[in-house]
Amino acid sequence: MSMTTIRRLTSMGILLCIMTATWPSRANICFLPTGECEQGANAKKTVAKTCADYEQDGVYFAFKKENMNCTPANIPGCTLYSCVPQTCEERGFKIESANNGTSLPEGYSSSDWNCESCKQGDKNKWKCLPRPCESGYKTPRECVDTETWVAATGATHKSGADSCGLCKTVAEMSCSEGTTEVIPSGCVVCEYAYTIADGAKKCYNCHNMLGYVRESEYSSRYNNSCYETRSKQAADGSTCYKPVEVSCGLDKYKKEETINGRYTCSCANNVYEFSADETTLQYSAAGGGDVINILSRRIGREVEEWPYEMVSSSGVCQVSEALNNVIVRCDSNPSGDTKSHTIKLEQTEEDGRKNYITINITVDADECETGSLESTCMDRGCGYEENGHKSLAGQQCYDCNECRSGVRATIGRAIVNGFNSFKSLFE
Repeated sequence: MSMTTIRRLTSMGILLCIMTATWPSRANICFLPTGECEQGANAKKTVAKTCADYEQDGVYFAFKKENMNCTPANIPGCTLYSCVPQTCEERGFKIESANNGTSLPEGYSSSDWNCESCKQGDKNKWKCLPRPCESGYKTPRECVDTETWVAATGATHKSGADSCGLCKTVAEMSCSEGTTEVIPSGCVVCEYAYTIADGAKKCYNCHNMLGYVRESEYSSRYNNSCYETRSKQAADGSTCYKPVEVSCGLDKYKKEETINGRYTCSCANNVYEFSADETTLQYSAAGGGDVINILSRRIGREVEEWPYEMVSSSGVCQVSEALNNVIVRCDSNPSGDTKSHTIKLEQTEEDGRKNYITINITVDADECETGSLESTCMDRGCGYEENGHKSLAGQQCYDCNECRSGVRATIGRAIVNGFNSFKSLFE
């Protein structure tokens, strides 16, 4: 560098220093959003704003606004805040609804919760606080140390997730219906159920010992010949007894009596009855019918009908049964011989022994009240002619005449008897 150039640069530097020293300083570095620095630089041209002026602009506030995030505005000489609205979540609305609609979130009901919503964008968020229990009821957390919370049927809703009930002292609390804290006396058994008042009281389920009586009652009323003895300890520590009936065995019954107030018994055999009001029936050749009444029963502790059956029925009659009756119907007998029928009934006792009834029925041979049957005249070797009468079986009756005697009559009778015997084989 030449000396001429150095001199020029030195002269310019000296001039710049002189200008800097004599020029008034106006430069400021400003970062305030109010433009305060610019206002100071132009103080000769504008008037400075007051704190009230800032408030009137609606941008700054003299106190922190509810539901807004506020920070100090840092304006010299003023206590002002710059505030922007809080989000729904910042305001406590943190519960989302599955359908993003206006219905309450799942698990929340209007009866148990006080809920309000906040719109954020296109979604609703919810804030739910427990609804207080109705008057007289409290949640478990509201009971004091000397109280125990108990459920109450009168409460209509919960307080949020907490049930509403009653806060009671130990003296006020009692076992629920169906349980007791006092062990009853007598033949009763009890089982521990639960405790109340933080374990201060025990509650029991108690019920009678089915079939058991006190020792005094057992001794006065029951006889050991009729009963076996079973004993069991009751809840109050006493011993109770159960009379168990002794079995009398097959086809026996217990005969019970009360003698001088004491119950006694003995084993007796059952008695069977089996009879018919008629066991022999006889009809004329005209035939006939009857209804035979059958009695079949067992007598023991009580009287009861006992079954029987017809095991055989053979002969010329028709036989049927209806209830405890045997119905017999016999047709007329036009032969000269007596006809018969036999019925046999059987009753079986419980131990297998059997009882029988036999009913015998006969139907007499036919005959004429006036005159004789044709076979009778022929048997005597007589001639015959109709006399206008009928036999008992409804056959034609005859008057016999010109009867033979001697050998011819004997031969004639033999022929007739042989014929009748042969004919009876097919009847």
